Amino acid sequence: MKRTLIPVIALAMILPACGSKKAAKTVVQPAAPAPAHQASSQMPNDAVHQGMGDTMGTGSGHSMALNTKVSLPEAIRKAWSGVKIKVINTKTKKAEMFTVAIGSTKVLGDSGLKITVKSFVPDFVMGADGITSRSAESKNPAAQVVISDNGKPDFKGWLFAAMPNIHPYPHPLYRVVLAGGIPSK
Repeated sequence: MKRTLIPVIALAMILPACGSKKAAKTVVQPAAPAPAHQASSQMPNDAVHQGMGDTMGTGSGHSMALNTKVSLPEAIRKAWSGVKIKVINTKTKKAEMFTVAIGSTKVLGDSGLKITVKSFVPDFVMGADGITSRSAESKNPAAQVVISDNGKPDFKGWLFAAMPNIHPYPHPLYRVVLAGGIPSK
């Protein structure tokens, strides 16, 4: 702690001498802590995830912009019929797998959770025109979901199979994870 603090204090003393009081304030102010649902994960800084920011999912009374435009080519949309959702009890470590058709709602065992799958994107990418899929292959699978806990809406957002810690469903007992997509027959 002392090693980090000394250079910061020295920099804070030097910068005002250079005529930049605003810069000195910026250096010495601690960063605000990340919200609880983001604390354990970092958004990758690559072309796939640029611009995703904090709009991918929230829980416990926060709302996510579910109206973010999802545009999938018809062939890609028809290639997938549902998703596999894994629910893990963090206390007992017991895991259950559920299949949920796209556009439907399913009760997740005796957890008290209910999930609605709004859409499935096999190769998720977000750009200026909204969300789409780069291909029909399951390279970066994501599901847009709404989860309720004991009948109360609790989460609206995206679950990412390849990156389950990016904006996960924040629940004290259960982890809800996208395990993948189910191809149409």
